Amino acid sequence: MIRKLFEQSGRNAIVVIPACARSVTGLVETIERTAERADVVEVRLDYLPASEIYAGARLALESVFSVPLLLTLRPVAQGGEIDLDLAARREFWSTLSNHNSFFDWELDLAESFTVSGPSLDWDRIVCSYHHFQGVPSDLAAIFQRMMLTPALILKLAVMAGEITDCLPVLNCLDHARYAKRELIAIAMGEAGLLTRLLGAAWGSRVTYAAAEANCATAPGQLTVAELLDQFRVKNVNVDTQVFGIIGKTVSHSLSPAIHGAALANTGVDGVYIPLPVEKCGAFLRRVVH
Repeated sequence: MIRKLFEQSGRNAIVVIPACARSVTGLVETIERTAERADVVEVRLDYLPASEIYAGARLALESVFSVPLLLTLRPVAQGGEIDLDLAARREFWSTLSNHNSFFDWELDLAESFTVSGPSLDWDRIVCSYHHFQGVPSDLAAIFQRMMLTPALILKLAVMAGEITDCLPVLNCLDHARYAKRELIAIAMGEAGLLTRLLGAAWGSRVTYAAAEANCATAPGQLTVAELLDQFRVKNVNVDTQVFGIIGKTVSHSLSPAIHGAALANTGVDGVYIPLPVEKCGAFLRRVVH
């Protein structure tokens, strides 16, 4: 189903919205509500109480929804809500390996199952790596490890302290395109916003959005209304003209809303985005081309 979704979307963005229910009781309702504007719903099992994770996973897998589900059990070390070591995560996912759904596995878990584990359909796996303390100095080596896994989709998310931190992430995206691998490439935080909005033009066809403003699961994650209505991310392609406002504090600027609406009303294939820039010289030399 994920391959079919990629084929149907062409080069347009695929929007994933996390569903973060705090109890099994409200899980199905949360997923159904989230699915109203999502192409894929990410079921964040780590938001459930530890005692309800197995029940929540099975309820999600046995229910029928209008969009595909991506089950995620993110450990604290990768920015999640539950403190589980590798052995515990292996045990959990092993019990679900025969289900026909889609799973997000952290790099260490994917590597572990590559070496030993149950027979798997790797076309159902997203291999992810999250780093919340800037851009790791060994990012290239980490990405090569990800490339060695047989997962259908790779997801790389690191924290951008300034806008030029997006460049190493985009370099990984270049390598993925050359290798013909699907990569979700995200620079988190306000400084990485352009990777969330322009990814589809660069080959990163999946982007994440929060259902509501208070439901973001990562720094810099926009709401689905902002992503689809204000920035029209579904329309972004290689030919889209990019306009923007630069400055140290631009997140509260009204310019993107005003100019974005003008572009939409006049039928211009363009997007107007805020670009938080600390050093204009470095930004102009390294990012603008």
